[in-house]
Amino acid sequence: MEDVEIGRIHPYRPCILPAYREKGFEVALIKSSIEHLRKCGAKKVRFSIKGSINEVMPYVDLYRNLGFYIWREAQIMKRNLDDIPDLKPLIPLKLLTSRQIGVDAFVNFFIECFKDSKDRDASKIASDVQKVKLFIRRLLEREGEHHDPDCWMAAFAEEKFVGFAIATCREGYGLVAEVGVVPQFRRLGVGTFLTLKALQRLKERGAKEAFLGVDLQNMEAVLLYEKLGFKRNTSGFLYELEMTL
Repeated sequence: MEDVEIGRIHPYRPCILPAYREKGFEVALIKSSIEHLRKCGAKKVRFSIKGSINEVMPYVDLYRNLGFYIWREAQIMKRNLDDIPDLKPLIPLKLLTSRQIGVDAFVNFFIECFKDSKDRDASKIASDVQKVKLFIRRLLEREGEHHDPDCWMAAFAEEKFVGFAIATCREGYGLVAEVGVVPQFRRLGVGTFLTLKALQRLKERGAKEAFLGVDLQNMEAVLLYEKLGFKRNTSGFLYELEMTL
């Protein structure tokens, strides 16, 4: 159970011995998992899978046949960090980091930026402050010893918060985990500015390339990242499916 209402089936793919894959054991295991989560009090069940289209679609079809619907379609995009342009936003911005303002400030930043997001998962999280606090805590836990407060950045225009970015670096590659812009400050170059600053910080810390995930329903974001040099990773599709119990 990932919270009091949503259960999640792990691992991404049920492990079935080859000789038994065509005998219904996979479906039986999934149904048993769903029933177990129901008894634990789950009102919804989610299943996630990542890989190439050819790898993920058989599992997407399997779960859809069991009554799941596609909750989220996302794709991993990547960019090498050899050459990062220095593009200026249309308004003067001041950049502060969590070293200066604290990690807790990013709870409100997330809510301000994503409460009307086209990314359904982000907008649902942003609708509940406790879910945002949990989300931020889990980001920190995943970063672990790689957490760098200077890679948690917030932009301000005349002391007013306008957007934020969170990035992390490990083992020669970087991840841009989140980029958000307050609705009234969109289309002013704020998202571009924050993304490029995140990439620059990752490069300074030794990353050779950077990755990010983007919801395929948010084509504005996909096109923005493509303009910034990101390329779609054909082996990096993420599907998240959900069933209401």
